[in-house]
Order: sequence, then C-alpha cells, then structure tokens
Amino acid sequence: MAKSSAIAPDTFRAKGEGDLSGTQSGAWVSVSGDFVIRLRTGAGGAWSGTVTLERTEDGGATADPVYIYDEPVQFTTNGARPWTEPEAGVKYRLTANLSAGSVSWRVSN
Repeated sequence: MAKSSAIAPDTFRAKGEGDLSGTQSGAWVSVSGDFVIRLRTGAGGAWSGTVTLERTEDGGATADPVYIYDEPVQFTTNGARPWTEPEAGVKYRLTANLSAGSVSWRVSN
C-alpha cells in the first residue's frame, strides 16, 4: 500500500494531469517508487469539497480508496503530497466530489 514519504516534488516529471469538477474521476496513472500528487485551483475557480485518492491493481476494473490509519486519503485544499508505491503495475487516480469550482491535478515521478 502507498505510504507518505519525504521527497522533493520539484525533481519529478508529470505522469498524468487534468481538471476535475462536480463528481468526476481522473485518468488512471501508472506509478511505482516515489511520486507526488499536486492539486491546484482549476479554471472553474476556487474549489470546495473533497478529492479522494484511489488505487487499482487490476487495470482499473476495481477502484479502491487509499487508506492511512483506517482513514481514506482525501484532499480538501490545494497542495502537494509525496508518496511511495513499492509494487509495479499499480495505478492511481483522483476522484472529486466538489460542490463548487474545479481542481487541477498532477501526478509526477
């Protein structure tokens, strides 16, 4: 399972990016090793709601929320967060449940 790690997010290249609004999921992004998730206000203006990190091991047939200490990983503000994925072939995506605005996302490694 993914865990938070202390890495420098500015040294990475984008693996996937996009914009989310309303109730919408981003594209699956294949990552392994260290990676960074970055969220920023999108073209739709300041966002309000949650963005949940999801993981799949079967190519996207099953989307499982990522948990840390029995709590789903959810973002409610702009920012960047480093992660480490030890398994090859794992994909991640972000799913929004926004009541206002839009969020731009980027996954880099």
